[in-house]
Amino acid sequence: MQASFMKSLIALILLMFLTHTTVIQAEINNQLENPQSATPESVAAGEKIYKRYCQLCHGEDGTGSPPREAGFPASSNLVDSEWDHGSTDGDIYNVIQNGVEPEMAMEPWFDRLSETDIWNVVNYLRAIAKK
Repeated sequence: MQASFMKSLIALILLMFLTHTTVIQAEINNQLENPQSATPESVAAGEKIYKRYCQLCHGEDGTGSPPREAGFPASSNLVDSEWDHGSTDGDIYNVIQNGVEPEMAMEPWFDRLSETDIWNVVNYLRAIAKK
């Protein structure tokens, strides 16, 4: 009986820790400011990166796409006013860099794009959302 109680207690402590860590990460993302000014050069660089890496899933105009295969979720619309994983520049940066857990329908790009590249994509998304 005590072993079962201890396992439950450890599981509860682990869950509390993970929840607290997620809340802290969300607060950090909300405070993360875009260091890359949305200059025409930054937006153009972001467009090139978007077209190379993002367009296949999110569409040419950023409005998302239907599932490509059975069981695969539709990709997010990146130009509407509804953001599933936060709408600040920091939130968007985090999603591009780290992907979306737990299913990882949006894979992480930290190992393929530099920080500047990701911020340029954020600037590009902001620019096309205004159109």
